[in-house]
Amino acid sequence: MVYNPNKKLSIRYDDVESSISYGPGFISGTRVPPFAQGTKDRTSVNATFSAANSFVGAPVASGIDAARARGSVSFNVKLSARVEFRRGGWRLRRRLLRVLCSGVAVSLSSKGGLGTLAGGSRDCQVVV
Repeated sequence: MVYNPNKKLSIRYDDVESSISYGPGFISGTRVPPFAQGTKDRTSVNATFSAANSFVGAPVASGIDAARARGSVSFNVKLSARVEFRRGGWRLRRRLLRVLCSGVAVSLSSKGGLGTLAGGSRDCQVVV
């Protein structure tokens, strides 16, 4: 392979799974459609979590209720994906990407159970 500086590095994310938990209790998981990013691109990924009609243990439920009474609930959000690095048409390497965002504050509505992100963006741990 001959190095060509005009060919930019791109990344493809595949098998993207995300989950949300409160303390040690798993609440919900979802899959996110695969996507690709070019050099210096930023991509927003929307994921919807729902715990409706699923079992959540009593300690987790009471903890969420107590935090909700204080105004917001802090969840842990995990994302894992198979990542493929490419330069032009050449696949350079594949890795497993894991992201953990701890203490993501969400304001929960008392009507309908919908929540909105509180406190803006936050730093997350990323392991490749």
